[in-house]
Amino acid sequence: FFGSFVMQDTVAGIILRSLNKNLSTKYEFESVRLSYLKKFPKATLDLKNVLVHSSPGFDKTCFAGINTDTLLSAASVSIEFSLTDVIKGIYNIDRIGIREGRLNLFTDTSGFVNYEISVERPEVTSENFILNLDRINVSDVKTTYSNLATKLLIKGLIENGHLKSRIVGSDIDFTARGELRIDLFKLYNFNISKNIAADIDINLHSSDKGTLFNKSSLLLDNYYFGLVGFISTDDILDLSLTGENIDISAIKDYLPKKYQSRIADYNPSGVININSRVKGLMTRTLNPGIEIAFNV
Repeated sequence: FFGSFVMQDTVAGIILRSLNKNLSTKYEFESVRLSYLKKFPKATLDLKNVLVHSSPGFDKTCFAGINTDTLLSAASVSIEFSLTDVIKGIYNIDRIGIREGRLNLFTDTSGFVNYEISVERPEVTSENFILNLDRINVSDVKTTYSNLATKLLIKGLIENGHLKSRIVGSDIDFTARGELRIDLFKLYNFNISKNIAADIDINLHSSDKGTLFNKSSLLLDNYYFGLVGFISTDDILDLSLTGENIDISAIKDYLPKKYQSRIADYNPSGVININSRVKGLMTRTLNPGIEIAFNV
């Protein structure tokens, strides 16, 4: 029994020292506990009241009046690794679980982000350590995704989601998939401010040339919206936006309140499919060209 506690302290110490040594982003926590039974045959390291600081390198001044110091705060973070690996003295992290917290993902006007969590490969020692950032599961986390470079803002609650970030030099691949509640969705002048159950699938690649959206989608109240295209660093847009099988009678419920009163006496019905393209330079004084095709 005593040996088990000694082993727990040893394993927990190795994992935490490795995280501190190899992660570019600093973190804090209140308490730690190692369990061999919670996710058997996996071992689990549970951290309570965790705070992860934003990574350096992005321009905080772009976000006036917003505290950008925190990337993540969570009541609980679990780190899973193989029990058989622990016995062998290998500490490969297989999965990270985040519960009950707040996640802030910021991208400044130049495309630099606050979630650039790079991992330095440690020298080969007796404390072998690998961190897999491809498996981050999130539940019950209030989330803000604010990308000033692409004028995309999403706020809501991740009920159950999966995040993946891969960084190679100045290139960043980011994906986000999951079930969530959206409280605000804003892309340029398109604005939905209503609590909506949604499934989200965002796939983007950011580089020094701009941001590429690879077949990203948003399912709002079972209505499908798709986004693909590119936004260059000099604000030249080439985006395709689609909407499928949208109930016309429900559209007015998503309009801003100042417009809802003007159309209160109208009761349209039917189904609409939309294909649109936004192409050209976008500045404070210039708008890109917009083409919209639809069938009802």
